Amino acid sequence: MVLTSSMGLYDGANHQVTFSDKVVLVDPSYTLDCEKLNYHTESEIAYFQGATKIVHQDGVLTTATGGHYLVPKKELAFDHGTLTTKDVILTADRLALLNGQDCAATGHVSLHAQKHDAVIVGEKATYTEKEKKGVITGHPLLTKIVDNETMYLRADKFIVLEKKIQNQPPAQEIHALDHVRLYQQDLQGIADGAVYNSGDNTIHLHSKPVIWCSNYQITGEEVSLVIEEGEQAKLFVDKNLFMASADPVGNYNQVKGHKMVASFKSGVIEKMSITGNSESLYFALGDKNELMGMNHIKCDSMEMTMVDNELEQMKCNPKPIGVFHPVEKLEENQMKLDGFVWHGEQWPTKENILEVLPTADTERMSTSNTPLQSKELS
Repeated sequence: MVLTSSMGLYDGANHQVTFSDKVVLVDPSYTLDCEKLNYHTESEIAYFQGATKIVHQDGVLTTATGGHYLVPKKELAFDHGTLTTKDVILTADRLALLNGQDCAATGHVSLHAQKHDAVIVGEKATYTEKEKKGVITGHPLLTKIVDNETMYLRADKFIVLEKKIQNQPPAQEIHALDHVRLYQQDLQGIADGAVYNSGDNTIHLHSKPVIWCSNYQITGEEVSLVIEEGEQAKLFVDKNLFMASADPVGNYNQVKGHKMVASFKSGVIEKMSITGNSESLYFALGDKNELMGMNHIKCDSMEMTMVDNELEQMKCNPKPIGVFHPVEKLEENQMKLDGFVWHGEQWPTKENILEVLPTADTERMSTSNTPLQSKELS
């Protein structure tokens, strides 16, 4: 380690050396530039003050307020800092660089996943450039602008990592873990897990996923949402598709099948293609919304065209098996397809997506003023 500056002052009584003006500290793993640096010879702690820049092999750390360096452990810690790499920009109230490459952050954390152009905020984070992996906790929230609207994704934890793809540039994946909630103005969803891939711009919802779009509730084993700026988006449901929508008088129009591909724009479904043991129930209403009866159709596959959120045309292949049940002969047990479950009470709103409930963990972090230690990476 080599340190240079324009001025230096040794205070023997306090075992302190003060360096000022063009201070440069060169370590095998990084270079530090700051306005002023105080080094305590007994504790082997260096305190740097003012605007500080640290350049290491994996990125750049900057702060306007300074921090400290624990020489024996080779640990840097500072307030209101920013870590910039080619993949992420990480800012927080307090940052620490451990082992010359692992970064720990606490307090008002913001991680910009640059390949997604998405920002995740939380209360605690770690980032390792060697693995290109970031973990964000403490009520984290992801935001991304899609077609001039904000998409919100809430989960208990986010993991950002690099995924290598053969014969293609590496993609960046964001994994959302537990209690996942998605909100856009015209599309909402929930699941126990999700993966957002920058390579194909797709969000994969898994583990009990539910999507609401065009007033339809859509469920399946896995639901994938392709987000394309300025273009028609697509929704894929793989295995055990079930769709339901409430009509004005409390009945539920229903469609089920094995798989589905739907095209939609601005949150409005325009076309749906359903394959594998397709089945539908649609309720016929009169001019005054009085129930006239119910159509029950079975076939192998269905093609549906929607206009203004209403079914305009349905094509079945091969020839469908269908029956119309007039209202006077309609039985209660005929009005639900097998597997019907309505999840309306779980339908996310913008208000409950943005709501943050304090926990003992976040309260402890907000009141703690102790230096960051290696245990922050656990």
